[in-house]
Amino acid sequence: MKQIFKNKKDYKNNNKYERPIEGKYRRQEFSQKPTLGKGQRVIPLKKTDSVTTFTETMMKKMGYSANERSKIELLADMPYEKEIQLKNESLQFWWKNNEIDCTLEPLVPAPIPRGYRSTTKRRAVIRGTKLYFTHADNMVRNNDIADSLLDPPAHKGIYAVIYDLVSDKRNRLFAMALNFVILRQAGNEMICIFNVSEMNAEVVRSAKAIGEKLKTVAPMVQSAFLFFDPTRSDYYLEQDFDQKGAVRIKKLYGYDTMRLTHNEIRTIISPFGFMQVNMPVANLICDIILDYFQPNEKHRLLDLFCGYGLFSFHVGQKAGEIIGVDAEGYSIECAKKCGEFYPNGKYRFYARSIAEGMFENLLPRSLGNELIILDPPRSGVSEGVIEEIVLRNPEKVAHIFCNTEVIAQSLASWQKYGYAPVKCIPYDMFAGTPNCEIVVFLEKKV
Repeated sequence: MKQIFKNKKDYKNNNKYERPIEGKYRRQEFSQKPTLGKGQRVIPLKKTDSVTTFTETMMKKMGYSANERSKIELLADMPYEKEIQLKNESLQFWWKNNEIDCTLEPLVPAPIPRGYRSTTKRRAVIRGTKLYFTHADNMVRNNDIADSLLDPPAHKGIYAVIYDLVSDKRNRLFAMALNFVILRQAGNEMICIFNVSEMNAEVVRSAKAIGEKLKTVAPMVQSAFLFFDPTRSDYYLEQDFDQKGAVRIKKLYGYDTMRLTHNEIRTIISPFGFMQVNMPVANLICDIILDYFQPNEKHRLLDLFCGYGLFSFHVGQKAGEIIGVDAEGYSIECAKKCGEFYPNGKYRFYARSIAEGMFENLLPRSLGNELIILDPPRSGVSEGVIEEIVLRNPEKVAHIFCNTEVIAQSLASWQKYGYAPVKCIPYDMFAGTPNCEIVVFLEKKV
């Protein structure tokens, strides 16, 4: 276990960098195993059980209490076949309990159910004179570096290398300023981001020295950056910060973007923008939307919450016109750059918030030839968005839900305005956790 300070007095004397401490720290052991061992059984669910969400259904079926939901990687050490069985049973029960008028197909398993995460992170935590890399929950467990069954195996070795570099006593002020270490991977390309609460000369100097060593001992990390977040937000790439004159991002070395290829279609991704957590599953969703939409030159594809253009480029390759809209700046800039390599005017991307009034003010008039992909964040779409989409009279809609809790309300809105679900497919986007992603295809009622 590394000591990055000579003693506690040395640590306390650097109180300029000392982190606020809430409550008392103590070691805590977390068992990640669900109560499904020998002699134990899954608790059957009844129609009268008072569960409202899919996650609560899963927790109840496995015998977990509500406060155990916060356990890290709740299902990760369960055999994957058992996880899929539990999720399928819970999904079907939850679906019927919500009386959704469309058959829910079986859960599509993840091609890579463990070691799949494209983005991983470790929080830098100092307890006394010791440095730890923990999960986001800030809890110190058995090891200096928190382990994970869902992170790619290569990430574990890189975190060990970075831990040794940051733990060097010469970098103690950098260690105290460090919030998160973030690794992001796209195919064979990997980048490292150091989220820091200070961006002063000494922190930058230490970061550059660490970066130079990282290039030598971990050549698979092709780029490294500093990301300034003085708020120490739990959101490891916090965007809602504006400090006049502050340098938010500093590149230590490497490239500014990463590249992704799917079905010979190449996209580029910002290190600081949205990225699908499970790329193999995201590719499956691309394929099913493309197969269902069957776009041709007569179609206009609207990709709402398009991010870096994953669906725009993969689903829209055969469409005549593609328009992508997203408020997230880093990603939309990548989509624009990628779109420049295609015929002029085929791809257009706009940085706008997707809210009521946006459609009339931004988008061209609909001719009833539109295919629409709606992939909002967990909070879902804002009021009035579904109504304005319906006014465009789209031919087909693919509404992607990463939060099952908003499905029933959203589908009620679609049906109120004349569109009905015709195909509902769940995907195990978040394998090892009690969550999933559901793609709902909608068409106008006849």
